[in-house]
Amino acid sequence: MQAYYNTGIRKIVSETKHTGNAKLIEVKIMKPEQEEELKKSEERYRALFENAVDPIFIIAAEGIFTEVNASGERLLGYERGELIGKAIVDILQPEEINRFLGVRKSMLEGKTRFDEWTLIRKDGTSIQVEISASMLPEKQFQAFARDITERKRMEELSKRRSRHAALRADVQAAISSGGKTLQSVLQSNMESIVRHLDAAIARVWTLDEKENVLQL
Repeated sequence: MQAYYNTGIRKIVSETKHTGNAKLIEVKIMKPEQEEELKKSEERYRALFENAVDPIFIIAAEGIFTEVNASGERLLGYERGELIGKAIVDILQPEEINRFLGVRKSMLEGKTRFDEWTLIRKDGTSIQVEISASMLPEKQFQAFARDITERKRMEELSKRRSRHAALRADVQAAISSGGKTLQSVLQSNMESIVRHLDAAIARVWTLDEKENVLQL
């Protein structure tokens, strides 16, 4: 814990550290010019933090938001005062909470993480984000986020188009091949539907005109 004392001539920074049962107090004396430089440095950091294009979040080790920049507010739809003090698990999909606990553990061990998450915005909608997170001093996480919702949507659309194209090619090949019965062609097409569309099962019924009934 740090405490500042203004003597009028210079500022004294007192930092308390705990080592086992012992409490150590480290005292640093700052000259006026050092104090001014520190103030300017803090102002530069605050300007960079606030004006960053990417959303930035500061999160306590317990998983509580302690700071957020303007881009982060826009990403999640919360104002700063609404988000600070909120638990990160409150904006995660329920099925991702256990994964977050594992990520949190690895970060407390000093590891930097790059992960994709699905977050819940204030209005209840979901967004997919890519997050780069690392540990800061004083047991806090710094997380840089990037909205990848549109990118993931386009990736899924591309995959779906590729599956449909492959299915059409298989169906055309089955129809064009000679020497096959109608039943074998239909069976081949059903297998293609299951393979390319991730269907659990596919069936075709044919009409027995004599009996006027459907048959598998």
